[in-house]
Amino acid sequence: MSPIAVSASLSFDPDATFGPLPSGLGSLLYFPLDSKGQRTEVAVGALTFVDEETSLAPGSSVKAELRLLEDGDAARLLPGARVAVWLGQVIGEGTILGQAEV
Repeated sequence: MSPIAVSASLSFDPDATFGPLPSGLGSLLYFPLDSKGQRTEVAVGALTFVDEETSLAPGSSVKAELRLLEDGDAARLLPGARVAVWLGQVIGEGTILGQAEV
């Protein structure tokens, strides 16, 4: 079975204290946001991949491929879903663009 992946537009808080982080990192969690912009209780784990020239760093905005660690998480990250990006605390937000080819 091939991995399930989604593409996402991610923006990182310029005041966050992390990174830069390498592509392929598995430490980031993604929390879907509800209609009020509040974080839901269920986190989605994913390997986060970006282009070689791109880094995950405070203040950056990137297009990323999220390779989901659990198949069942695909239903939580449908196109248009907004997510909080978590690394011990919220470090950014993003929008799911659609499924990605792996």
